[in-house]
Amino acid sequence: MIKVGSLFEGFEKNQANLIRRVPNVEHNISIYYGYSKKGLYRLALKSTIEPFFSKSTKVIEYSIVKNKPNEYWSYFDLNDERFIPIFFKFIESIIEAILIDQNEQNALTTTQNLFELWKKMFEKKQTEMSIEKAQGLFGELYTLINIPLNKELKVSLDEVILGWGGGENLTKDFSFKDTWIEVKTRKSNTDKIRITRIEQLESSTKGFLSVVTVEIMSEVYNIKPSSINELVQSILDSTNSPFIKNKFLEKLDLYGYDFLQEIVDKKFCIMNLSFYIIDDNFPRLIRSDFDKPEILEVSYTLSINSIERFKVQKWN
Repeated sequence: MIKVGSLFEGFEKNQANLIRRVPNVEHNISIYYGYSKKGLYRLALKSTIEPFFSKSTKVIEYSIVKNKPNEYWSYFDLNDERFIPIFFKFIESIIEAILIDQNEQNALTTTQNLFELWKKMFEKKQTEMSIEKAQGLFGELYTLINIPLNKELKVSLDEVILGWGGGENLTKDFSFKDTWIEVKTRKSNTDKIRITRIEQLESSTKGFLSVVTVEIMSEVYNIKPSSINELVQSILDSTNSPFIKNKFLEKLDLYGYDFLQEIVDKKFCIMNLSFYIIDDNFPRLIRSDFDKPEILEVSYTLSINSIERFKVQKWN
């Protein structure tokens, strides 16, 4: 996997109007990186077929130049340096997507679709994510990277990403193969978790409850991973599949993730991660417990100490 950040280390900062070809990439589409005339971070693609990328955004300025017949240059310039880490991820994803298909037209089509997806990541969300929602997302992402560590489940990180509900409002946070996992993130000063819907723990198949215990820390806390952004970067780095990365970004977008919001850099200390087996013996409420059709929704609270006997003693 090409690390774009290391490629730019060979440049002087904001060296204007200089690009270099990405090394060790053989394709009909040539890929370049560097700086524009304005000194902006730049991705450049040279193709023999005219591409049709959508218009620029406030963060990424797109332009196309036809130098001679059958030679088209597509330029993507970063206007906001706060997005440098995610711009580097964008370039890496473009490189990976192009290399998947040696057919130039197919690669261009894939790249155009990919640009549409990444544009959403560069757009500021209208609604600020609450601390409660951010805490929940942090817990789900931390659970995501720990699920593949269980050898009995025999599930890969890519499968877990595909099985993550993200912002799709599914009844379970994760579902894959013949099992499922619901995640609850709590602060260390409480012994309670809230089950907001019966469906969260109701199932005819065995599943798991993941309880992530955290403390909110100061901004100078630096034990990684301690923020949503750090977990997102770690997960993107851990999969080599452009398709999986795209699905992950789509799920984050649905969740309301915004790379620039301060909340996604909020620091959490992970105090504990525990998994509990959810089966017919677990003290949960199910729909058949209620025979009154007038009751539409039920929520309840569980004591962590009281469910200790259902804890998985060794997860990995």
